[in-house]
Amino acid sequence: MAEYSEETFLAEVEKRVQERLRITQDTDALEKHIGNLQHELRDKRNYQEDGKTPNPFSEKFFNVTEQGRLWVQDRVRAERLAARAGTTIGQRPKKERS
Repeated sequence: MAEYSEETFLAEVEKRVQERLRITQDTDALEKHIGNLQHELRDKRNYQEDGKTPNPFSEKFFNVTEQGRLWVQDRVRAERLAARAGTTIGQRPKKERS
């Protein structure tokens, strides 16, 4: 086994600590980015294509009366909004974990 000088050993330890720190920072940044994407997806599901009008098929704005109105006006659009909310016509969406 090769002998290391104290200086070489400390330099190797420092290098490994820095690598682990970089990995931890990268992981933290990735987790934050994933959280942002999940938030955006929830927002996308809760609102219609314009991003402002509530989606009556979503968990947050579930509204059977509005769903019926949309179904009568435009069945294809109603099905698309239900799919956007992660559900189908006639079913309440599953609760999302925060």
